[in-house]
Amino acid sequence: MWLKLTGAVNSSDPRYYYGYLLDVGDTVDVIRYIEKNEAASRLRIDNVPTPVLLVNHQSLRLRQVNAAARSQFGLARTTKGRLPLLTEVFPKANDATFEAILNALPGQPWAGRLDFNTIQGEPFKANTYLKWILWKQTAIIRISISQNVDETNREHVQNAETNFRDAPNLAAILGQALEHPDIHKCCNAIMISHVHPRANKVFVTGAGAPLADMPPCEEFSYRGTIAEDIDRFNLDHLVVDETMDSIKPIDWALFIPRGIRSYFAKPFYQGKTLRTVLILCSTEPNRFVGLQADSFDSVLRPLNKAARTLRSECGKRNGS
Repeated sequence: MWLKLTGAVNSSDPRYYYGYLLDVGDTVDVIRYIEKNEAASRLRIDNVPTPVLLVNHQSLRLRQVNAAARSQFGLARTTKGRLPLLTEVFPKANDATFEAILNALPGQPWAGRLDFNTIQGEPFKANTYLKWILWKQTAIIRISISQNVDETNREHVQNAETNFRDAPNLAAILGQALEHPDIHKCCNAIMISHVHPRANKVFVTGAGAPLADMPPCEEFSYRGTIAEDIDRFNLDHLVVDETMDSIKPIDWALFIPRGIRSYFAKPFYQGKTLRTVLILCSTEPNRFVGLQADSFDSVLRPLNKAARTLRSECGKRNGS
């Protein structure tokens, strides 16, 4: 049995402290299940719009690449045949500096700018994100790349706005946002909360593996939510590093049962009224430490703009 000991100061009389002993066995089982399947979900790269390579940590041979990586590196479009060694597209793969990066990966992902070349020898620089994954007793390096930051961001914003406009519903919009490289590298779920404070309601829709069982427009009380905290304290964003340490009702009702360990919330207003909160979620703790309010604006702003036109979707679904 897993128990959590927590508590809170009595708001009516601060001399007293309420203590709680909670049975969190079911939550621990959920988190263990999600962690077990997390590696498998990170290996599904076919639908990621930016180049991703999976590399054997020991042999440094490419094991899998998506369509964007085949195009970027000039690899054959066919999935048959043996893929090349990493050194053929990244000549410095055997350097001591890169070896040190790889050795540190199991404990900490790495992000930075690296020099690559196509299989034909054409060089290019790319912003690169490396993550270590253990899959069936084999260590895998997941390499996600994007090219020039400014050009890529502008293109992604334009593409995001177009894709969001064409999406048929909120769930589809959120799914597209989750595939964006800036979001995908640190999140595995995303939520949108439509706020109705006068009615004491929020309607939450989510996307991503941890939220697979979440119905669209799930209704919660406004009291005790992220939206209420943001509005009350006039926050430009809110980060929770470890939900398991939280005493907030919404964390135990919505996030913890689905294995969400940390999240980043960004509010959007219409005039002075809070209307929407977009929430990036991770099943790992401390994924958003030190991030600023505008860290994901290139995705979240066009996402909010598109979602605004579908705001009535939740009201109709819930009969309000």
